[in-house]
Amino acid sequence: MIRVPAVAWQLGTLLLIFGLAGCAVHALATYYDTLRDGDLAAAEEKLGDIPERRKNDVLIKMHYALLRQLEQRYVDSNGLLEDVKRQSEELAPLSLSESAAALAINDAVQSYSGSIFERVMVYCAKYMNYVALRQFNAARIEMRQAELMLREWRRELSAFPYLPFLVALAYEALEQEDNALVAYRRSLEAYGDQIPLVVKQSYIDLLYRAGRRRELAEQEERLGLNANPEPASLIVFGTSGLVSRREAFSVYHIHPETGQSFFVSLPTYGSRPYQPSAPSVQIDAAPVDFELLIDLEQEMRSALAEDMPILILRALARALIKQQAQRAVDQQDNSLLSLGFLVARVATEVADTRSWDSLPAALYIARVPLAPGDYQTRTHATTRVYVSVPEQLTIRPGVNFALALAQ
Repeated sequence: MIRVPAVAWQLGTLLLIFGLAGCAVHALATYYDTLRDGDLAAAEEKLGDIPERRKNDVLIKMHYALLRQLEQRYVDSNGLLEDVKRQSEELAPLSLSESAAALAINDAVQSYSGSIFERVMVYCAKYMNYVALRQFNAARIEMRQAELMLREWRRELSAFPYLPFLVALAYEALEQEDNALVAYRRSLEAYGDQIPLVVKQSYIDLLYRAGRRRELAEQEERLGLNANPEPASLIVFGTSGLVSRREAFSVYHIHPETGQSFFVSLPTYGSRPYQPSAPSVQIDAAPVDFELLIDLEQEMRSALAEDMPILILRALARALIKQQAQRAVDQQDNSLLSLGFLVARVATEVADTRSWDSLPAALYIARVPLAPGDYQTRTHATTRVYVSVPEQLTIRPGVNFALALAQ
């Protein structure tokens, strides 16, 4: 009787699973292409091609949630995003069985809960939806929850300094000036020496409207800005492009003396595509000047770079385990079995290239001081605009919001 190591049976089983999963991988690839081309109907159709048993995956729900946002179905989008938040939290502590399988097979067999940056973006996406729905207290709560998650992960707020800034904008919309000023100060501290102009100007302007003359004079001198006297302003959030998809690179090495070999595959990003530009928005024919708030493309690359040392260690450990299993199979003196196991080793050593790649490549923001009244606007981009600033826009005293979402 031929005895085959347990890992050999595992590899053989995974070959079948990968074959069944091929259609899902193809559907996601074509979904990304159709979304990048601006065809929401085709993107919806491609997601529908994913096997039903995969529809509950966190990654798939995130794709649907962001698609619903572009379709301006904000309530549906938030429902899916809430599911993503809950499932990501449940999946974060990996089970022992999944960890063992990842070491024996590959990292793709583990449940994918997203990097810390991706998980923060879930809260930001909900914030954008709530802003569109004019539910500003709910938007504020999302940002505060994101900050609490950072504390649980023991991450510094300086890595996500825009969170308290978004909290401050929500407080402004709620006309809670004192709370907004506290949040602005926290954001300024988190940004350190690299404070975006829109953050500084928003803080200065609120000090002016709140009548904080002494603090206003101090901060105008410190930040090198003067307050805008207009009693109203328009906040425009804009998105552009899609983050790059992760690719895989592989290394195959044969020892020249022993003839032993190992094969590893790891995720990577190709060269960065051109920096997408913000949508073009005009208000009464005057162009709106956007500022980059979050470079999601760069943040996704940084998240992978942060994880790379542990990914390399796991890949090398996995290569050693598979190599030892290959030796055990070779001792069976069955050339067909040895060849089959070798094929299984290579076929199952695939990089985990999963990511929330339907996120926009960049999030921009503009703050335009305006007098209350009615305005004519225009929104366009080099590619398709999904959500435009209303052509007839009424500005009320205080802070007003609009979205310009493009790909």
